[in-house]
Amino acid sequence: MRGPHVGAFCIDIDGVLCVDPAPAENDDGRRYRRFLRGARPLTLPTHEVGWLVTSRLERYRAETEDWLSRHGVRYRDLLMMDYPNQAARQQARAYDRFKADAYLATGAELFVESAPHTAEGIARLSGRPVFCFETRQLIQPHAHPRPTWTNPRHRIGAARLLRGIARLPRRILSA
Repeated sequence: MRGPHVGAFCIDIDGVLCVDPAPAENDDGRRYRRFLRGARPLTLPTHEVGWLVTSRLERYRAETEDWLSRHGVRYRDLLMMDYPNQAARQQARAYDRFKADAYLATGAELFVESAPHTAEGIARLSGRPVFCFETRQLIQPHAHPRPTWTNPRHRIGAARLLRGIARLPRRILSA
């Protein structure tokens, strides 16, 4: 995080650059905005980061940019999720997909993700390695193979599959 190579990385914010919000702070309102303004730094890069890729909502861009500026974090681009609110973002459950798509679209050399389960999802969906900041492990995509219909643990009924498809945001289905 302190070398010039971060200029070729995608890096998560919460859990990497700063602490994660506590459950009480994660209210998608006044307490969350307070968290964004005063989040305690964890690891601040000393060189410009390629891409900051976060599940934070686009509506919190001003607070996020202000925090980054106050802590001297330089970056090429800040990619945030574009949902109207936290409930819509949670219902979409597109965290891994959003970050994997950003990883592939940017051509970054590495993605640094805070949470192990999200790191595994990004690696699986992108087919590229992801460094998990929490566990300090490099997650390889082959270590988490995609579900196959031949594996009984991954079989789902048609009704469940259709319900899952119906929950996808329209912009994903039209892509």
